[in-house]
Amino acid sequence: MKQLFRIIISFLCGILILTPLISKAQIDTSTTQKLLQYIFQPIDKTQIPTGFLEEYGCPMLPMETFDGVLTDSNRIDMHLWRTLYFQLQTSWSRASANPLPTIITANTTIEQNVADSLPTPIPILIAQFNTVKSNAFTGNLLSYNSSTRQISDVPGRSQSPYNTQNLFAACSNKKQTLTGDELFIIKSNLIGIILLKPLTKFKLILPMARVFKTSLLVHLSM
Repeated sequence: MKQLFRIIISFLCGILILTPLISKAQIDTSTTQKLLQYIFQPIDKTQIPTGFLEEYGCPMLPMETFDGVLTDSNRIDMHLWRTLYFQLQTSWSRASANPLPTIITANTTIEQNVADSLPTPIPILIAQFNTVKSNAFTGNLLSYNSSTRQISDVPGRSQSPYNTQNLFAACSNKKQTLTGDELFIIKSNLIGIILLKPLTKFKLILPMARVFKTSLLVHLSM
């Protein structure tokens, strides 16, 4: 059902690209991001608990797969880390300032911490975000207007149309080592945290046996 909703959103974007809109002169739908902003424009963004709505951002990966529980399907490299960061950052739906810097700023910060003389940095992304419930339309929580091709809130609905999900992504900035002996560092300016409740500590396990002949276990207190 979740995959079906993503397909519907992609389909709507395609229709908006190919079909003229009423008063289109006043509506900029020249990019995927602007198309999604148009589709979700009528909804009350303050009712999105975290402010980050997965369907509102650039749709690339199912972010709920990367929930902090390590499996074979959610191992990441820096390309995936950057993709998840960009997807989360662009999913900010509220009019207030985005609490996450742009991906360009994030990349610059990472690069500033990379040098042969420095330990290998491990960027970390810890966040909570919202997704549209699979029954949001059939349960009369959200509605779709086929004339304007937009999604709206349903007045007096029985519950929130949004689920809250966890996102965790951590990855060594280096893929391999020539010596098999590496130092790693986790710096505060390489940790992005977006949570509804304060984080006091977390445990980081990086399986590196294939590359670094070891696994890294880190307990951090915030």
